[in-house]
Amino acid sequence: MKKHIWLLITLFVFHSPFLHSQLSTFGLQGRSVYSLASWGSKLYAGTDDGVFVRGLSQTDTNWIGVGLKGKVVRTIYPHQVGPIGYAVTAGVQRAAGDTSSPLIYCTSNSDTSWTITDSGIVRSEVTFVRSIDGFLSPAICGETFAAIDGVYRRTPSSGWGKVYDIGGTINALKVHGSAVWIGGETGFFAPFIARSDNKGDSWNISFPNLGGDNACNSLEFSPSDTATIYAGMEGV
Repeated sequence: MKKHIWLLITLFVFHSPFLHSQLSTFGLQGRSVYSLASWGSKLYAGTDDGVFVRGLSQTDTNWIGVGLKGKVVRTIYPHQVGPIGYAVTAGVQRAAGDTSSPLIYCTSNSDTSWTITDSGIVRSEVTFVRSIDGFLSPAICGETFAAIDGVYRRTPSSGWGKVYDIGGTINALKVHGSAVWIGGETGFFAPFIARSDNKGDSWNISFPNLGGDNACNSLEFSPSDTATIYAGMEGV
């Protein structure tokens, strides 16, 4: 079994083209930062002590704690709701030995009023939520996907339900255009990348032949070429 060590005690901001000389602290010193995401004029951070937010145009390094204090927030997903509204979904890591605490929270048109939204997930079977992304929806915290012990899909009417599970680990989940993409490794440590064009009802799975223990850890898309996807693997 592989062990991953997470160590990030502060947040840095990079300014190109001279990255090595333009590295500077950007706040949240002493916090482990697991997830960053922007929406509108705000930048959100999921940390080992809740959710923090700051304005993108701020010139200082101040962040404001906006909720879920004491919880390890592993992924944060702010998104638009309807023409002018917004919501933020947060996935957390449960404390060791705690098999009943909520795993997903959501706030709408507010950064501080969080509600529990993990209906349909068996909490005792999940350690933490790895990644959350979704399609634009008029519903608050609407059609959303989460990488947990498999891929879960949430609809406003039915809550969360598992739509993908071949064993192993899903490390990356991204919604792009009309497709949901995931990446990770099977229970036999074989890397895989999968895509669903029907919101999780069926999946096209690829097993890149890269040799060795080489999981897919991250996915990103070209903004100018919808046919190109980049995959960050453990060894390539």
